[in-house]
Amino acid sequence: MHVALSVAEAPQLTASVPLWSDYPPSLLPLTVRSARGALGFLGFDLHAACGPAAVDRPFGLHVTRRDDSREVRGSLGSRRLQAARELEREGLRMTKIAAVIGVLILVVAAYLGYRYWQIQSLAKKYATASEIASASIQKNGSTWTIHIESVIADPIDAVWKALRQPERSAELVPTAFHRSTLVKDEGNKKTVELEVTLLSLPSQKMLAELAYDDAARQVKIETSKGLQDMRGRYQLTALSPEKTLLVFEGTAVERVSLPLPQSVVEGALRELFVVQVRAVQVAIHGKSTGGTTTVAAAALSEPPKLCAGPPPPDSSKLVTVTVARAATSESAPASEAEFRRDVPQGYDRGYLVEGVPVRESFRADTRCTTATATVGALTLQVQSVLLSPDNLESWVKQVDLKALAALAPSGETQADQQKLVASFPPPALGWQIVPPTTAPTLPGALAFQVYEQGLF
Repeated sequence: MHVALSVAEAPQLTASVPLWSDYPPSLLPLTVRSARGALGFLGFDLHAACGPAAVDRPFGLHVTRRDDSREVRGSLGSRRLQAARELEREGLRMTKIAAVIGVLILVVAAYLGYRYWQIQSLAKKYATASEIASASIQKNGSTWTIHIESVIADPIDAVWKALRQPERSAELVPTAFHRSTLVKDEGNKKTVELEVTLLSLPSQKMLAELAYDDAARQVKIETSKGLQDMRGRYQLTALSPEKTLLVFEGTAVERVSLPLPQSVVEGALRELFVVQVRAVQVAIHGKSTGGTTTVAAAALSEPPKLCAGPPPPDSSKLVTVTVARAATSESAPASEAEFRRDVPQGYDRGYLVEGVPVRESFRADTRCTTATATVGALTLQVQSVLLSPDNLESWVKQVDLKALAALAPSGETQADQQKLVASFPPPALGWQIVPPTTAPTLPGALAFQVYEQGLF
């Protein structure tokens, strides 16, 4: 066997010596210094062959062996250097993976922090909800003791009739109740399957069993299969011919330990009561009127309307979507569909969305943008406050106009509220659907939904 040695970057450092060995050829890069021990067993003196100038430089060791008149070529080098290079490459890969994992951890931490802040903010809102006249919520171990009162500006008979329709909850307040299915109806007893979302937390399902006492105007309720088992009663009392006191008192026992602050759970219990009051109002009036007040209040206050004036200093960005019966089914001519007129306080413009003419206006004094379109026999209105006016068009484009038109074609005015809401845009990233605190600006609203961006 003949060994030819050449040093990288120093071609003059070469050697060729005979070597008797059956060591198999292989490809292993090495340096002279690291190869001394590796090739010592071959009886080959690398320093003698290449000189001290070759120390620590990579080299190629070319081995030629003649066996049965066949020539086999290969290179022999250091396994140690190859292993070091592999470790270096692996280290780089691990560094990249660690960087990606670090970024993902930061993103998840930021999102969880935002969600915590968002849920806490919603919980605080229900601490001062106008639907609640007074409330006492206490926790002892895993048991919550609840007493909440509301005054509804309607006769007791109307409130009682509405309270006896829990299966309509998803129809009356679809922003909170996603499902309300009547499982059993036995005269004064009902069993209803509910799916409800509170404080933008994941929805929870429960089975509610209700027993009605018409003479006492009282409803006893027991729930199961949810995160909490609730047991209590609703009591109605007539304060006057046009005013009714609604009281809920009972307990909620946690079936599993909830990893939530006490203030958040208390806010969720308050919201559950509030959305039930709103369901009663919608059942009586056909739309949410915000018509509750405290016992000490002298008269019912009408909820404010969006864009009625400048937003308060602590306002969040809001978008509302409203559908009402159209005054006329005639659309504007196509030649007038696209235009823009600037006015001192903002602008008026028109554009097309899926062939439907949309009229949009912005007013700087109220920081409000309003887009209106006629779809079949319905009027669609999308409004925003504190949102950049350039962004409202993207909300309009997310409305399923074809589904909306199919629900109430031209000439028809009846449409299912749940199906109407299903055609509304899903919440954008960082936005959430919240219970309305303002009244819809369109008269005769059939469906109304409010979106809030709480962080920015």
